[in-house]
Amino acid sequence: INEAEWNMSVSADMMGTGRTINRGILRYTSSNPTRFFGSMSNEGQILANNGTLEFDSVEQLREGVLSGGDWIVAARAMVDLPEPIRTLTGDALVVGDGASIPALTTTQEIDGDAHLRVDGQLLLTRPLNIRSSGTLEIVEDGNVVVTDIVDNGGGNGADPSADAEIIQRLSGDCQPCNNPILVTPSLQNFARIVPGGHASIGPFNLGGNLVQHETGRIIVEYAGDQDGQGDLVNLSGEATLVGVLHARMLDGFEPEIGQSMLALSATGGISGTFDGVASPIFGPPLALRRVRPQYRSHEVRLVATCAADFTSSSDPQDPGYGVPDFELDSEDIFYFLDQFAALNIAEADVTGNGVLDASDFLAYLDLFSQGCD
Repeated sequence: INEAEWNMSVSADMMGTGRTINRGILRYTSSNPTRFFGSMSNEGQILANNGTLEFDSVEQLREGVLSGGDWIVAARAMVDLPEPIRTLTGDALVVGDGASIPALTTTQEIDGDAHLRVDGQLLLTRPLNIRSSGTLEIVEDGNVVVTDIVDNGGGNGADPSADAEIIQRLSGDCQPCNNPILVTPSLQNFARIVPGGHASIGPFNLGGNLVQHETGRIIVEYAGDQDGQGDLVNLSGEATLVGVLHARMLDGFEPEIGQSMLALSATGGISGTFDGVASPIFGPPLALRRVRPQYRSHEVRLVATCAADFTSSSDPQDPGYGVPDFELDSEDIFYFLDQFAALNIAEADVTGNGVLDASDFLAYLDLFSQGCD
């Protein structure tokens, strides 16, 4: 039983038919292979930095389901598990790629609180479903190719999982980087897409089509309005939009009226619009303001305008419906009332408490009265 840190710098096959329990950190750095005979229960972390670790039996891996333990494998190392992985579930954390953990190449599902972090090449030839609070994270030069669809949070026909997410992230250690990418014919997003990671800036590169669903959310963050100062969803295919775009500002950045930031770029074009943009309201000494979407044939930008400026038209058939015009007039009031009546929290929840009631209407009138100067 290991409950502390076990450093293995010299290869040595672990003989016998007994049980090895790792509740601490097992760190393997030898350049030669080591084989664990008998049963391994990994309740802590296995860190393979070099060489090859082979396991005859892993208690957390049964019939293709890996249900626990941290399995962190560097690019120059390999962990050879006794059977292919079909499902990651429980609190399993797996860090590696198709070469360092060959069992990953059959993965079809990330469920529970499981987290798969890919920092190299991984090819999956079946649909990939991310459910519950499961996370697919692609980092540095990670390249995940799924030859079938990726279902993020849809549950494959079950109730959507709002907490499932796909993250692409860079770190300061990656110089230079090719940027992470997910390649799939179709990414069906019922949950969260997080470019750059939470509270950090970076791209979300998608080789294929993006289909947003009503529960789907994209979270973009900005530390400025220049290229490279904000998140960007960048796809080679077509984007079909509904759901909510969440805009957040970092490092004290508060855009002034008229400043705009690129949020999404789609080489194959854009159809539809987001149901709403969730944006903080920026305050004095300048006019109260927030960001609103501007839709073009191949991109979506976020532009800062006065906080009550929701639309340039109150006609849902007009291209200016939901697009700001930097003026406050009756069109904005009628648009707000339409969204309030439709119970569109993403647009009409002015107080930001997740509930639509009279306080939102009064708050909107207060914003409107403050004008656009």
